[in-house]
This record gives sequence, structure tokens and C-alpha cells, in this order.
Amino acid sequence: MFDWMCRKLDKGKWRFVRQYERLASKYDRITSEQCKSLQNELRIPDGSPTRKLMSLLQVAYPGLPLRHLAQSLKEIGRHDVAARLIPLMLEGNYIASCLTEEFLSGNPLLARDVY
Repeated sequence: MFDWMCRKLDKGKWRFVRQYERLASKYDRITSEQCKSLQNELRIPDGSPTRKLMSLLQVAYPGLPLRHLAQSLKEIGRHDVAARLIPLMLEGNYIASCLTEEFLSGNPLLARDVY
């Protein structure tokens, strides 16, 4: 699930603004310097601006509920990605309902529940 989300947001644009940049702008604790650094990920083999953004969010907002991430995704028009988070939010446990290391690592147990 996590890898799929990163691929979708890394490639998506809206009026010349990348999706991961629009998502980053929804969070006050992500600085403009950090937003600019996300583009550097595109120059790295296998780099992912969205993956880096999720790591930044995890540090800036410890225990960020996935429902907040889903709401931000909806606000930038990515209802498809937000909808894929719903099964994780319904799991009812901390690991599945928050932006945790397990989610960011693409834990196959969590990914299985989405499909």
C-alpha cells in the first residue's frame, strides 16, 4: 500500500505542481526548505519525494492519524489514494491507524489488508 501511494503521488501533477508538494503544503511543521529538498529525491536512483515526505511527517507529527493524512489527500484531490487508506484506519489498532514506522516500511501484513 505504502509503495503504491508513493508511486501515485510522485508521478501526479496538478497545474504544474507536484502532488507531494501540494500534500506537504498542508502541514505547517514542514518547512519550505524541507519542501524544496523533496525534489532532490527525483535525482536519486529509486528516490521518492513522497517517501521522504512521509518520513518528515512522522518526525514532525509523531503518531499522525491516517485519517488526517487521508483528509489532506482528499483536499488535494487524491480521493483514490485516500480511499485506499480507509481499510487501514478501520483496523482499530495503533500500528494500522497511525503514520508509524511499520506503515512507512511497507509492512506486508498492513499492505495485505488494503487489497
